[in-house]
This record gives sequence, C-alpha cells and structure tokens, in this order.
Amino acid sequence: MHFMDSLPDTLPEVWFARIRTSLRPDRSLKYRFGLSGAGKFKLFIDEKEAIDLWTSHPPKTDSTSCFSAFTMERFADLDIQKDQAYNLEVHLVNEELEDLVGAAPASGVRLGGFEIVDEDETIAQAVELARNINVPIILTGLSGDYEYEGTDRKTLGLPGRVDELIERVIEANPNAVIITEAGTAIAMPWADKAKTVIHGWLGGQETGHGLVDVLFGDVNPSGRLPLTFARRLEDVPAFFNFAKSDHDIVYGEGVFIGHRYYEKVDRPPQFYFGHGLSYTKFEYSGLVVPPVFESDPAHAMTITVDLKNVGSVSGAEVVQVYLRDVESSVQRPARELKAFTKMNLAAGVSQKISVGLDKYAISFWDQAASKWLAEAGFFDVILATSSDPAAEVARGRFELQKSFSWTGL
Repeated sequence: MHFMDSLPDTLPEVWFARIRTSLRPDRSLKYRFGLSGAGKFKLFIDEKEAIDLWTSHPPKTDSTSCFSAFTMERFADLDIQKDQAYNLEVHLVNEELEDLVGAAPASGVRLGGFEIVDEDETIAQAVELARNINVPIILTGLSGDYEYEGTDRKTLGLPGRVDELIERVIEANPNAVIITEAGTAIAMPWADKAKTVIHGWLGGQETGHGLVDVLFGDVNPSGRLPLTFARRLEDVPAFFNFAKSDHDIVYGEGVFIGHRYYEKVDRPPQFYFGHGLSYTKFEYSGLVVPPVFESDPAHAMTITVDLKNVGSVSGAEVVQVYLRDVESSVQRPARELKAFTKMNLAAGVSQKISVGLDKYAISFWDQAASKWLAEAGFFDVILATSSDPAAEVARGRFELQKSFSWTGL
C-alpha cells in the first residue's frame, strides 16, 4: 500500500501506522517474508522483530515499486507449521522521505512472501509429473515484481530458471501447453518446440476462467498481437539506443519502429505483429482497390474484400491492411499497417468487408516544408494475417497522380 492520496486531512505532518494481519498455512513449509516501503518501518512476527527497515535502509541497486519510491527489500526466513496462526504486524512512520527518488514521495509499505524450494528438486518433480500425464500445463510469466509502472525491464527473459523448466517439461511430454502472462513481449526460446502456446497478457481476476474457456474450446481465441515478440533482446529495434546514456533518450530507429524494422533488416522475430491463431480458418477473395487516390486531402478511399469462415466453429478475424510506397523520395518501410477491422463470422458464413484509407495512410512528414506530404506514385495494398511477409493473402495497387501537402490534423 502506498499512501499517495486519500489520507484524512486531520492527520498530523508526522504520523504512525500499525498494520496487522495473520497467516495460517495449510501445510508446513519454509517461508521467506519480504518487506519494502517508503519511510521507517519494521515487521514483527508473533511480537518478535523479523525485519528492520527503521534503523537503516539497504543501498538502492535497482528500481523498485511505486515509481521507485520504495526501498530495496529485506527478508526473513521462517519454518512455518500447518494450521498454526502467525500474527504479522508492521509498524510504519512517514519520516525520512526527503531523499526519495521517484515521482510520488509518499510513505507506504509492501509485504510479501514465497515458499523456499529446492529448484533442482522441484524441476525434477515437474518433469516426472509431465511424463505420467496426457497434457501437462505450465502457467508462468511476469508478476508485479518484474513489471510495474515507472520502470523498464532490462531483459525479455522469464525470471530465474523458468525457461529451463519449460524446456525440460516439453522434452518429457511434447503435448505440454505453455501459458504465459505478461503485460508485454517476452522471449520464448522454447516456442519452436512447443505444440501449444497461449499468451494471456494480464487478464485480471477472471483470467483463470477465461483461460479454461479457451483451453476446452468453449471460447474461440481471436486475438492478434499488438506488438512484435522478438527472439532476443538484441533483436529489438531500440536495442542500441534506449537506456544507453545517463540522461538522453535517443529515438535512433527513426521510422523503423515495431514491425517495420524486422522486415527492413530481414530478421524474423519469434512472433510477428498481428499474429494470432484460432480454432477456425478464414478465406479471402475478391479484393477490390480503386485504381486512383484523388489528389485531395479530404479524399478517402474504400477497399473491399470478401471474407469467409471456412472452418467448423464461429470465430473472429482481424482484416489487416498494409501499404507499400512503391517508390519514394525518402526511406520508408517495406510495409506499414494503415487500417484494420475485426469481423465475427459463424461457420460457413461470408461477408464483404470494407476498410477505409485516407491522407494519413499515404503521407509522411516533410521536414523541409514542415508539412505532411502525400507523394505522387503507386502504392501497393497488402492484405495479410500479420506483418509476416509470408502471411500475405491478397494484393492490389492504386496511384496518386499528383502530390499534395497538408498541415494540422
């Protein structure tokens, strides 16, 4: 809890808090408590001091919770017994906040914990279990200890030995289902060996029910990746620029951000922007692209395509429209997503889909003129199921016969 706001106006400038709770484990185990916060605070377990962050704070060696306002954690290990109640109490005072580094210098405290395990032993247990069941399911990802507001991750990897665990379970049982949860992209060095990978993002309190619905086929997954999943951190477009200096952020990738970069350098990622699988299949036909885009900033073009669900279950398809400027006076990506729409179709049903393209789709910023420029020439319209060049399903072409410039929105 972080006391950034909503505190009573009647509190004095310096105030104290005492926070109490209890823990009753359902089995005996070795447990590690972790405490961090802002201010001065201590943890007591059954009235015995367990962690002291009142007398001193450990050196700040990494970013921390609450906009990096909290201290590094200190820990206490305890052998806890089944069905025994443990009384936990935190004492806190909002002093020594003046040296905080962060956006919101307010007091607060964070108490957590986890079971201490023998990693070799638990991985071996998981492998043995995988060998003796039909379909093992691994649910893993990044928790709030690794992803939180006000900081940037330093790696795409999963923490600890999770990748090793996944690799070994897949080797023991190739039918393993790997479910990951994270707010952004992660590296998946084992993905090519896995038959089933579900990236669940951060689904909130109904995540479990949603994942079960997908696994058992009650819901047809129809999501598409809103970003690229690189194979490794070194493949990310901003690798040589971001966080490589003390104060300046250099956007050195220019226009080659996201999916535009990977095709430019011919470096296939793990999963392309726009990628996503489904329990059904869709068929595209009859793409119609008007031959000419009028040389008028107010003009908008409509392209159409027939979409049919050729599978056996209902589902949704995201129709993705990419543009390629065939010849440009400036360096431009090989293709750029310029429009998309999502359509739900029952099995066997087809529908004509319309997608609009306007001045924003064909223009780039002209630095010399300080205006947006739509440059005369030919443009390829590429329909695809992702930004993967191999995912193209249809292509057309139109011409802008005369260049025009425009300003504003």
